[in-house]
Amino acid sequence: MSARNGGRIGTWAGTLPERGTVAVRLSPAGAVDGVVRSGGAPISGFTLEVASRPGAGAWRVSDVHRFAGDRFTLGDLPPEQVRIVVRTDDGRRGEAEVALGAGETRPVEIAIR
Repeated sequence: MSARNGGRIGTWAGTLPERGTVAVRLSPAGAVDGVVRSGGAPISGFTLEVASRPGAGAWRVSDVHRFAGDRFTLGDLPPEQVRIVVRTDDGRRGEAEVALGAGETRPVEIAIR
């Protein structure tokens, strides 16, 4: 049995009791502190998509955020590989993939082109 709440994930294996409930302990979520870099043009704002990989060759967008400036912080991410895609207001794009561990915060730099 598995359970998910935002970026927190847990599993339980065993024989189900005849009555009562089963507690599934959720692991801590991961987090990202990021910056969007440009080759020269200033960044005034961007849209960011977070996607997880449910299967080989497939991505599922789980969150879309809007940020001003060139920095972002994302919490409550699943402790697994995620893809972060940035689109600026003027049409430039960049992306990064990062593998997060439970309770881990990782720095990410995304270059747009």
